[in-house]
Amino acid sequence: MPPTCLGRGFLFVGMSFEGDSINVGKIVGTFGLKGGLKVQVTTDFVELLEPGRTVFVDGKRCAITDLQWHKSQARIWIEGVKKIDQAEALIGASVTFPASELPPLGEDEYLVSDLIGIEVFDENGNRLGTLDEVYPGPVQDVYRVGKLLVPAVKEFVLGIDLGTRRMTLRVIPGMDDLA
Repeated sequence: MPPTCLGRGFLFVGMSFEGDSINVGKIVGTFGLKGGLKVQVTTDFVELLEPGRTVFVDGKRCAITDLQWHKSQARIWIEGVKKIDQAEALIGASVTFPASELPPLGEDEYLVSDLIGIEVFDENGNRLGTLDEVYPGPVQDVYRVGKLLVPAVKEFVLGIDLGTRRMTLRVIPGMDDLA
């Protein structure tokens, strides 16, 4: 089954841009003898990997012919890769998708690449730093701002304004002790 983001206070789509394309995963191994590829998925838009969709693997346009899920890992088969030696040559390659075909984001949905580097303030207006990293988690993501670790849920993330590149957080005692 594909990973799900149901129940998150915010949905932070784990994608990074590579020029005009979006990195949606990385090939981490092979599956079977007929060219199956194990993909460590880095997006919440798992529909981008459905059979019939076009992706780029190692910069080459490929159609996905089949898809299976094993926990949070996708196993895909693509046109032109029918043997294990062809699949092995692709280990480590990025799986990307044309940015122009990205589904629209909903309310409280953000691309991680849009959030990295955003200025972060507490609810009293004190600057905490910039968002350094987003750690994906099974229930919610976690933001790292310097040594501060904050769960990416509405209880702590009070607001995000991409126009002003500003995020407001509620910080409680102990959050800075987790790093």
